[in-house]
Amino acid sequence: MDTKSARELRNNLTDAERRLWQKLERRQIATVTLEAGMDLRGILGIDANVRNGFDGIKVHYEIDADASAEDIAALVAQSQKRSAVFDVIANPTDVTVTTSKT
Repeated sequence: MDTKSARELRNNLTDAERRLWQKLERRQIATVTLEAGMDLRGILGIDANVRNGFDGIKVHYEIDADASAEDIAALVAQSQKRSAVFDVIANPTDVTVTTSKT
């Protein structure tokens, strides 16, 4: 989508879109808290048997919405299924590192 098309969409909101943006501008509707644990002995190279990274990540959503707890949980579950960030953290991913000299 080009810049002109995006600008036209922003300037020609439907009533529902306008109400949603007004609500979003007035208040925060979600807070996300992330917690992660790690053993510094791995990062500092003190113990080769200790993983150099996080040993777990906890995510907590606090959502202000006119929806049931079950509906919110279903929305979060659906978001996890579509999140590239969640996928790369939750599933082993091949990483290739290369170098070059210029």
